[in-house]
Amino acid sequence: MKSPFWHSWNGIFLYQPFITYFHIMALFKRDPWILDIYRTYSGKNHLYIRGRALEDQPLKHYEQQTFYQTLRNTWRTFKTDEIRNASVGLTLPNGTQFETKADHEGYFLFDITVDIDLEELSDEEGYLSLSVKFDEDNAAFAKARKQKRLTKNSFNGETLIPPYSSVYGVISDIDDTIMHTGVTSFLKLRVAFNTFFKNYDRRLPLKGAASLYQLLHQGPSGNDQNPMFYLSNSPWNLYKYLEKFLDFHGFPKGAYSSKRFSHTMG
Repeated sequence: MKSPFWHSWNGIFLYQPFITYFHIMALFKRDPWILDIYRTYSGKNHLYIRGRALEDQPLKHYEQQTFYQTLRNTWRTFKTDEIRNASVGLTLPNGTQFETKADHEGYFLFDITVDIDLEELSDEEGYLSLSVKFDEDNAAFAKARKQKRLTKNSFNGETLIPPYSSVYGVISDIDDTIMHTGVTSFLKLRVAFNTFFKNYDRRLPLKGAASLYQLLHQGPSGNDQNPMFYLSNSPWNLYKYLEKFLDFHGFPKGAYSSKRFSHTMG
């Protein structure tokens, strides 16, 4: 006879009162407002910044995570609570400001031609630092602040401005070009397992790929700082995971391009 207090999920037994308690507590917990900024690429006179407005705790990926921590991160990666139609402001290092509005899924985009030389504001690798914040002059922001859901209202990011001094740029897919995904496995089951149950430090890059990409980034002179562009069929939800994977395995820093996961869970 099955106990009414235990449930089995993929062979893992879970104590029902324990689950129920945390589900009930989650209903009363108010997540903070945050702005996620994706590292995209822009031009000398063109600003292209993507990000998302969310009600969420910032994800924390660690090396040697437990299975539970990895599973929890995966769940939170896809169970997103977007802030619809949020007004977002952007500030450049020289103080220039721009505004935009997020869509119904919380995604925001700054796609602006500017009369500023953005390369002059970038560092030696071509990265332009910037900050984004919620517009404070509206009722939604005032309500979030009253509920103590805003511990800060400044979120830092960066965008790549490819330097004209570069010899070339490197555009590379991530899936099965850099990272083993198991896309050829039966019913793509290996892809699902790797995505949902493996932490970034347990995923394997293709042998020698990181060293090759570092050489391409450095160029013939060894100091060319050639820009790197990474493409993935994964949704933007996995941006932090992929960023951690590339950093952990020694790939050169670069800009990202992913897809939107249009169906929002939760």
